[in-house]
Amino acid sequence: MNCPSCKSSNIKKKNLVDVELIIKYYKKKGIDVGYLFTGLDKIEQHECLNCGLIYFNPAITGDDAYYSGLQRDKNYFYNDKTEFEFSSSYVGRTSKVLDVGCGKGMFSKFIDCEFYQGLDTSSLSVELAKKENINVINETVQDHSEKFAEFYDVVVLFQVLEHVFNIDDFLISSLKALKKGGKFIVAVPNNDSFLKDTVNNYFNIPPHHVLQWNEASLMQIAKIYNLKVVEMYKEKVRDVHKSWFYTTLKNKLWRKAFHMNYEICMTRPHLILLNLLSIFLEPIVLIRKITKYHKSQDGHTIIAVFEK
Repeated sequence: MNCPSCKSSNIKKKNLVDVELIIKYYKKKGIDVGYLFTGLDKIEQHECLNCGLIYFNPAITGDDAYYSGLQRDKNYFYNDKTEFEFSSSYVGRTSKVLDVGCGKGMFSKFIDCEFYQGLDTSSLSVELAKKENINVINETVQDHSEKFAEFYDVVVLFQVLEHVFNIDDFLISSLKALKKGGKFIVAVPNNDSFLKDTVNNYFNIPPHHVLQWNEASLMQIAKIYNLKVVEMYKEKVRDVHKSWFYTTLKNKLWRKAFHMNYEICMTRPHLILLNLLSIFLEPIVLIRKITKYHKSQDGHTIIAVFEK
């Protein structure tokens, strides 16, 4: 399978993921995903050597039932994402803003604009938005852009592109809705950050994330769709991710010391053993915590601002 972004065939296989482990994880959360993986026991992780995008094959994506199940957890939505405050500076009072894959439309609370339109295909997201009188409708960007071509001054995709495998159609439609000279803002998990070393990060694999982006693969978007790169911003590790960052650091140091191969998903006995061994690295990590080492390291999100 060629790269879904740049279409290059210059790819390599990185990892295999055990489908049974994914199903067991979600079962503990009360969510059935087994039907999404019918007939599969493994999924492959590939890296494009041309643009740096990492993707999964087959690309198993979550449906409305899956995301509705996730969104019933009150911690699923972050109300203070870095991209909300950062991107608000690109929105003026006369701006028309399209928020694609907006969830319950929390970005609208960070901006003062002439018109805000949120799109989400999750019925529960639309329901939650209505309760807060936020303008969110259940419609695809493909359908919406047909009716509102070159209508918006700003189009944003916050934590969306990692969920979409057919990105060419998705991006063409998103850009179709944007005026010439308008700003196109994309925020995704930064897979050049500590995320690339996390173990059992089930939200960064199918059926949640089917693509893993970094700066190089985002820059490729500009080349493919003839966009100007205005700004590329990488957040540092936030306090909400601090504990996760240091746990990941300990596990990484231990694996490096004993030349252990990295695995995306580990069985519970192996993970328990790794965590127990990592206790011996606590003094090293404690020093780094005291010096706030995490504040200098790339965090969860990278934001790209493009101009059409």
